Amino acid sequence: MPALPALPALQNPPTRTAGRTATAAAGGALAPAAPAPLASAPGVPAAARPLRPMAAGQAAREPGAQQRVGALQQGLAYAQQLDAALQQLKSGLSLTLARQLPASALDLQARVDGVARLWQAREAEAGGRIDARLQAVPESREPQREFSLRGLDGNSLAAAGAETLRLTLPGQGRALSIHLDGRGRDSHLRAVAQGLAGLGVQTRAQADGGVLLAVSESRWPMLRDGLQLRGDGRRFPSGQPVRAMLDARPDALQPARWQVDDAEAQRTSLAGVVQAQQQLGLARQALGQRLEAAAAAAPAPDAAEAASAARLAAHFAEAGQGAPLDYEQLSALLPAVSGVHRARVDQLLAPGAA
Repeated sequence: MPALPALPALQNPPTRTAGRTATAAAGGALAPAAPAPLASAPGVPAAARPLRPMAAGQAAREPGAQQRVGALQQGLAYAQQLDAALQQLKSGLSLTLARQLPASALDLQARVDGVARLWQAREAEAGGRIDARLQAVPESREPQREFSLRGLDGNSLAAAGAETLRLTLPGQGRALSIHLDGRGRDSHLRAVAQGLAGLGVQTRAQADGGVLLAVSESRWPMLRDGLQLRGDGRRFPSGQPVRAMLDARPDALQPARWQVDDAEAQRTSLAGVVQAQQQLGLARQALGQRLEAAAAAAPAPDAAEAASAARLAAHFAEAGQGAPLDYEQLSALLPAVSGVHRARVDQLLAPGAA
């Protein structure tokens, strides 16, 4: 049985506690680097203190920062993949029209279906960085679904007369009330905005007098399928609550409407593809700029830590050569790494750390 190569120790340095030595192996998993105030707070266990004081720029290597960078990378990768599918479809449409080929010659429908599958996977694959309008989602915000509520528009808000609207959602303890005081559109719009905020809904007045609502995509299905509304009979029916009719704003990308049966349909579809690519290009540019800014803010690599990580990787690579590790070798290996906290691994694997 080949000997298992020695691995560098990954535990915390010994810490004196009440006259005896406490190590990370005895004290539990290695804790991630914490803000300086936590290290100086009385009663904080040694294992929970940072390995070293936080240097300038070190925040870019914290787990939260890495998650944000990862989401940007995922969103940019998705945008590039979607753009490639759109480009393939555009090339096929252009060539078919130029040479007057049948749609089946370049399998245009399969290309349309490929774009549709990618678009349907947007919420799961784009890392929350591209919304249904093909726009880059601002930092620290979820992608939103824009919609309108039938009966709630400029005319109804401008109508005279007071009315109380009661909205309920499944699982909600009691109805949410919005009181329209009869003082005109502006007053009613403020009341609606304040009331719907309790459901996580944002209210935006449109230049044409309409009202556009927005909610996070994660909450949209619950709102769309479960919101019920009751009024006093002026703008909305009184009596029993009825299901609110919510109309989602159409997606910027609608492959289901792209037809390829004849030349006229192909020209219309080509125009839609070109427009989608232009919008997607702006989103890609925004995500790329944010990713570059995040990379510029990353700290310089710690030479000692990088060397240690490189040695560890080399040892693992050597251990993986030859015969597979058996139970005895694994039982010797696992205690050496069992105390390593995930946050510490994130720091070691951060861009520029190796």
